[in-house]
Amino acid sequence: MKQLENRNNVRVANQLQMLSLIRKSKITVTDLANRSGLSFTAASKIIEEMIEEGILRYASKKKPVNSRGRIPVFVEMNVEEGVVCAIDLSSSDIQIIISSLDCKIIVRDVVQNARFIGVSHLQDIEKSIKKLLKTKEVAGRKLLNICIASPGLIRPDKFEYASAFRVPDFDKINPVLFFANAFNVKVEMHNDVRIGCLGELRFGAFPNRPFNGMFAHIGADSGSALVFDGKIYRGTNGFSGELPAYRNIDEISNQSAFSGRLFSLREIANKIAELKGTQLPDPEESVDLDKIVDDYKKGDKATLQAVDESCRRNAITIVGFSTLLDLEYTVIEGPVLKFGSEYLDSLRKYILEYSLNEVRTRIVPSKLGIDSSILGVCYQAVSSYLIDVLEEGTKKRLNSPDFKINPVFRDI
Repeated sequence: MKQLENRNNVRVANQLQMLSLIRKSKITVTDLANRSGLSFTAASKIIEEMIEEGILRYASKKKPVNSRGRIPVFVEMNVEEGVVCAIDLSSSDIQIIISSLDCKIIVRDVVQNARFIGVSHLQDIEKSIKKLLKTKEVAGRKLLNICIASPGLIRPDKFEYASAFRVPDFDKINPVLFFANAFNVKVEMHNDVRIGCLGELRFGAFPNRPFNGMFAHIGADSGSALVFDGKIYRGTNGFSGELPAYRNIDEISNQSAFSGRLFSLREIANKIAELKGTQLPDPEESVDLDKIVDDYKKGDKATLQAVDESCRRNAITIVGFSTLLDLEYTVIEGPVLKFGSEYLDSLRKYILEYSLNEVRTRIVPSKLGIDSSILGVCYQAVSSYLIDVLEEGTKKRLNSPDFKINPVFRDI
């Protein structure tokens, strides 16, 4: 039985490899066979099965002008099968999108002013999803599943909070159960920084090859995810995805050179207030980034000094990780990029100053702007649905209701 399960997991791996190619763009069966290392016959059989399962379809079969030989048969995702919903709780403006199975955003909405997330915000999101599903763009397609990006430590087995600063009642609020009950579909929830890293891997600035790197989100709050050999580091307990915020030892951590922290925009705002001798911003309020950026571009002395300290502190953290892990790339993502190329130039300058010899990482801005997390959630929502379909298809083909896909395929 174990041998049969292993053999079918190899088959699933081949299916997923082919799907990863098809999800990028439509492709011919011949190219799929060549790029996946399968025979044309084996590739064709797998494709036929996935067409029967409804997740693929044949594209145009028209013969190109002046072509010779076999007519190329293109395969693509079946976007008429249904849609997925992606929810991004990572900022105080919650993003909601409805996407097709080829990860194209169909419609989107925003629930604003959710610095701290409660039941009322989940109810607002529910209303937004129902509204989006009724739009003419969605055209009545079935909702297949929902995926959520959220700050905090999230248990990977049950998709529930172990801790979450921005969700005061995290031990009582369960977004996964809330939306599963509201829409009767499967729901997943993942750490926002890790899934932002996934978005950058699939659609953004990271190279399309194995590498070691770091994804650094610098917004009102900050966090980081690590990539080893082209794969996101999961962690021993599945909790990787945020740099430490250190409670009750801020004085100690601030005095150390390398504390594993990224200097967030909230800390920039606090530093500006300290330098100007004004009242510190309310931690329960959103950071007025537009004003900080405007003052920075106008040359306000305190703002320039605070942003410079941000560059120095973040350079120290990046150099620490780069030296320890020999990182090749660090992608900087988040609202901090609104400071412009000057911020990254200053960051690179300090990294060069603090690095020894050739131990340094290449600093690259995100290609996705503020959409890294939402696109990562979209990709994972589609992936989760596709894996469930493949698992059910394998159960039917084997007449084995107990078959389970190897959990490693479900890791983001």
